[in-house]
Amino acid sequence: PKNNQTLPANSVILRWNKIYSSDTYQYEVEVSTDSILFDDNIIHNSTTSSDSIIMNLNNQQYYWRVRAIKNQTTYPWSTTQAFLIFKP
Repeated sequence: PKNNQTLPANSVILRWNKIYSSDTYQYEVEVSTDSILFDDNIIHNSTTSSDSIIMNLNNQQYYWRVRAIKNQTTYPWSTTQAFLIFKP
């Protein structure tokens, strides 16, 4: 979703862009209900350049971020994005 978007369902598709390189990277995604404390909640690992995750979520605000890993190098987390699940 777009940053700070309100979604009228309990599932969401998260997408990110690959690192522009011919090398293969692993991507880790974290989702949290706290914008600062993610508590190493890795919910998905992927080696695809752009991926999606569908999750069953409750009505509330969520924050997510993604990072790349190559060999023994772990890159910084992306900018944290937010979305709100609101299903009346």
